[in-house]
Amino acid sequence: MQRLTKTQLDKHFSEGSRQLWLLMQARTWTQRDLAHALAKNNSVISRWLYGSRSPDRHSALLIQKMLGIDPSLWGKQPLEPFVPPAAREAA
Repeated sequence: MQRLTKTQLDKHFSEGSRQLWLLMQARTWTQRDLAHALAKNNSVISRWLYGSRSPDRHSALLIQKMLGIDPSLWGKQPLEPFVPPAAREAA
């Protein structure tokens, strides 16, 4: 399985980002689906997922309410290495 490297993930990739990826995969949501659910632009979701940005306070609370991801996780290092959904499907 392919793992994303530090050059593919921004230095701010967090446990919140990893959990968001996993929840999206479990629900078979695309970035567009999540963007629609949160009333955000698709590019904003991409930035959150790859760690170039973290959600603002309001968005983090909305994500917590909708998906159960604790806002404090956006500032913490991932607990496990991340394997992107595309790599899992190929394995």
